[in-house]
Amino acid sequence: MGAMAAIVLVFAYMLFRIAVLQTSQATGYQSLAQQQRTRTAVLPARRGQILDRDGHALAMSVAAKTVYANPMAVVNPSGTAQSLAQLLGLSAGRQQALVAAFTARTTSFVYVARGIDPGLAQAVLDLKLPGVGVTSDTRRYLPNGDVARGVLGQTNVDGVGISGLELQYNAIMTGTPGQLRESYGLAGRSIPSADQTLIDATPGHDIQLSLDTALQYQAEQALTTEVNSLGARGGSAIVMNTR
Repeated sequence: MGAMAAIVLVFAYMLFRIAVLQTSQATGYQSLAQQQRTRTAVLPARRGQILDRDGHALAMSVAAKTVYANPMAVVNPSGTAQSLAQLLGLSAGRQQALVAAFTARTTSFVYVARGIDPGLAQAVLDLKLPGVGVTSDTRRYLPNGDVARGVLGQTNVDGVGISGLELQYNAIMTGTPGQLRESYGLAGRSIPSADQTLIDATPGHDIQLSLDTALQYQAEQALTTEVNSLGARGGSAIVMNTR
């Protein structure tokens, strides 16, 4: 009789736990499961252009690719890092850092190379290395080479202005990033059939200068010639309409 009562109590407790899991604790476990199998990727926004007075681009963002890896899905850490280093021209130190990251498996995302040419990114994909992928990115490009480079300034690898007009008007030219939320399986691969949430990125604003590209080029050439002829350390010039 005592054994029967114990069995009844066990089953009653199990039914109680099932009821609790399906009611008051259901939302919490569903949320935890969602966090474990979903990943949110940031979609970079196109940075605004810097234009001369005639609307010609002096600085612009062009399509590029970023190579990344999921250490959880990398099968051969040493071999994968070596193949990537050879193809992308990575330093020995960078290669060793990748080996360490692939071996440690403490994260599911590691940057390998950013802002590279799409053709080179396709060559990476052609290697078919487990755990290695490619995503869209942009890089800053100056169509006129070094013309007005000192005025325009530079951006870092994240597309943030760090000098010149790129820094001064960074807030205006920086857009709002988007988001892509995807579900992933145990092997770190996305689940095509699962629901995806996409929030498009908002591009940044262009800025237009009073600078004339042709005049700027001529002024820089004349100034460089004069600096070299005088053996000076540097120089400056002002171009103006005397009328």
